[in-house]
Amino acid sequence: DFPNGRAPLRHMIVKGLVRSGSTDAKQMAEDLAVRWIRTNYAAYKQIGQMHEKYNVANCGEFGGGGEYVPQAG
Repeated sequence: DFPNGRAPLRHMIVKGLVRSGSTDAKQMAEDLAVRWIRTNYAAYKQIGQMHEKYNVANCGEFGGGGEYVPQAG
């Protein structure tokens, strides 16, 4: 579903990297978390809504495509 990203999947990836015990993995987890928060915040500032999925390739854009219109909320 690239370039779409969803919060639950992002959360699992970040938590798994943190729990790995690897310093490099923990740094990657922090980087992924910070980028996720930035794209959520940028999109919210732009359109005033949170969305269920975001475009992880372009900061501040919400996701699209798929079987239905993306949900705001």
